[in-house]
Amino acid sequence: MEQRIKSLIGFAQRAGKLAIGRSAVRATCLRHRCVVILVAHDASDKVIKLVKEMSDIPHHTVSDKQKLGEWVGRNEVAIIGVLDYDFAKSITKAVKNQG
Repeated sequence: MEQRIKSLIGFAQRAGKLAIGRSAVRATCLRHRCVVILVAHDASDKVIKLVKEMSDIPHHTVSDKQKLGEWVGRNEVAIIGVLDYDFAKSITKAVKNQG
C-alpha cells in the first residue's frame, strides 16, 4: 500500500498540489490552502511543533524522511502539505488502508 501513497503523492506533485518542507507547509496552512499534512515518523521537534500548531488540519504519519524525500525527488523531507481535496481524500484513504 506504500506504493499507492507514493504514486498519489507523485500525481499531486506533478499537478502542483503539494507544499514540501516546513516553511512551505506553514505558509500554505496559514493561507488556509492546506487540506491534509503528511509527516515523517522521524521528523524534528520543529516539524512536530508546527503540526501541533496546525491542529485544525488533519495529519498522518507516513514513512520516514528519506522515503518521503525520494517520493518527491529530494534528499530528505519531513513534512508535506496536500493542497487539493481529491488528492487529500485519496491519500488519506491509502494511509488508513496501510495500517
